[in-house]
Amino acid sequence: MINKCFFYTLAVLFAFTESKAQDNTVMIKDNAIKVSATAFIASSFVLSYERNIKSNLSLQFTGGITAREKDPYYYSPSMPSYLVGSKDKVFGFNLEGALRVYLIQQRYAMSGIYASPYARYQNLDFTVLTDTYSNITSTYVYQNVNYTLTTYEAGFLFGYQWVISDLFILDTFIGGCLKYSESDQPVWYNDYNYSFDTIENLNYTGVAPRGGLRLGFKF
Repeated sequence: MINKCFFYTLAVLFAFTESKAQDNTVMIKDNAIKVSATAFIASSFVLSYERNIKSNLSLQFTGGITAREKDPYYYSPSMPSYLVGSKDKVFGFNLEGALRVYLIQQRYAMSGIYASPYARYQNLDFTVLTDTYSNITSTYVYQNVNYTLTTYEAGFLFGYQWVISDLFILDTFIGGCLKYSESDQPVWYNDYNYSFDTIENLNYTGVAPRGGLRLGFKF
């Protein structure tokens, strides 16, 4: 009888301990999908996939599409008929790869303060209706300008990624990069002619700031 009571007591204690251990277990989710909230400012939809590869290290791959069409700034009854009703357009894509090192990691994987070297490529095609003044005819000449802008970036970011209930993600970051830009736009085409100011102002080579906000979830 005593042996049976002792056995049942051990069984109850073991079950209780096992239950507590399961309650304290943190399920590890090693994947995350995020959308850039700040990219919409530049008429872009940008999606990131982050993969945890060890306790404080992850890889992130990002891709995005830029697309916008709108009425041109310039319109005149003297425009050629084939330009009447034309639209200013921009379309392109970007790709980015980053390594993330979590310097101070919180409870969940891929959470806390991180440092991240990255490389980025972007290609954009523009069609912009613009005007130039002709000294010969003393009139404005209207035409569509078609050109491509390509940028290359290599830089460094610091950020903080909040993970709520190991599910929802809020990712904020700031940093900078060295950027090289190349474009086949006409020599006379400048910021006076720009139709997509936020996007076309990317056409320079030098040091550029980076910052943003991403929202997403883990799985």
